[in-house]
Amino acid sequence: MTNSYLCSSLLVLNSAKCFQLSVEPKPHLASEGECTTRGGALAGVKTVAEQEFLTGEIRLGTDVSHWIGLKNGPEQFLYTDLSTMSSQLRWMPGKPENLCALLDKNGNYDLNADFCTEQYNYVCESDVVTCKQNVCLNGGNCTSCFNESYAYCECAPGFVGDRCDINVDECPSDSCQYAGRGVDGVNSYTCQCVPGFTGDDCENAKDVIIAGDGRKLDPVAVVDAMEHALCATRPRSRYVVGWDAWLVFVPISWLPTDLGDLVLRVLSPKITPACCRKDGE
Repeated sequence: MTNSYLCSSLLVLNSAKCFQLSVEPKPHLASEGECTTRGGALAGVKTVAEQEFLTGEIRLGTDVSHWIGLKNGPEQFLYTDLSTMSSQLRWMPGKPENLCALLDKNGNYDLNADFCTEQYNYVCESDVVTCKQNVCLNGGNCTSCFNESYAYCECAPGFVGDRCDINVDECPSDSCQYAGRGVDGVNSYTCQCVPGFTGDDCENAKDVIIAGDGRKLDPVAVVDAMEHALCATRPRSRYVVGWDAWLVFVPISWLPTDLGDLVLRVLSPKITPACCRKDGE
């Protein structure tokens, strides 16, 4: 099978038909033959929806008139009394000249008719069928048209790409709360919570923190205080729930207050709350 996927010359409508626009003009009969060679047929355009769809795509492309698979024949000649002509009557060789239908640019792509020997671009169509060999990855469904000259994938949820080879990252940067780390999955994500928090997004406090003076503290309050220390214009030198340290030092806040202060002074001796800094520091 040809390793081709959706391209600018292949148009798909409602996953039921493929339409392909030509890049060069041909007479109507030659256009029919070219579409047959490709494994399709000259497009019938049997509904207003198809006509409007093709009109929009042609305007985005070559923006010229296109033959479609519609024409008249000698049997459609009528007498003035509306009776049909006898099949035994003879026409001159090559007569009558058939008229073929086209989407006419000069008429806002409404239908028009012209002699079939004239040259216009043309529209081929093909039914959409299941691929003989599924080239789509990660559970995607492969469909094709024009004798499998073109194949395209309908991807399973969570995947994108021509062959469904790209896993969509469903984990937004702020999805996990309170320093939790997001882990992308297939059409989902999970949060790895820091100790003391649970929930799909680490939104629930699991345990309590025992302060140095024996008070029971809510872990949410601890993290909120630390966020204030990091982000506030004038952070406090000390918070009720613990030392105003960096967010990554959450476990240190579980230590007794004096011991936590000592550890932070050893690790980051130059960190001084903004409100306590002297001029020039």
